[in-house]
Formats: sequence, structure tokens, C-alpha cells
Amino acid sequence: MTEIALLDWKYRISRYQTQINASAPAQQRSLFELAQPSADLASIDPFSLMQQNTEKA
Repeated sequence: MTEIALLDWKYRISRYQTQINASAPAQQRSLFELAQPSADLASIDPFSLMQQNTEKA
């Protein structure tokens, strides 16, 4: 490896490390964390929903 190639490689490594350190770290999430429901579960009335026949004859 020539001196110029080595200096270029060191520069690219330094620039990459600076970029990684400047960016925000990734947020780790829990595997078991539940998402917030998109609807208010207390407001759902199961008796007002349309009936569906899910069994096939």
C-alpha cells in the first residue's frame, strides 16, 4: 500500500467515525413493548357491530 493510499484510507476512516459519532444513536425498542391502540377500546360496543358468518357451510 502506498503512502498516499494509506493516508486516503485513514482520512476515510476518520471521516466515517466522525459522521457516526455526530449522528444520533439508534433507539433500541423492547420486543415485548405493546403499541398504543389506534381506537379507544372502551368506546367499542360489540353488540352494535355487524354480524358476520365466518363458518363455511
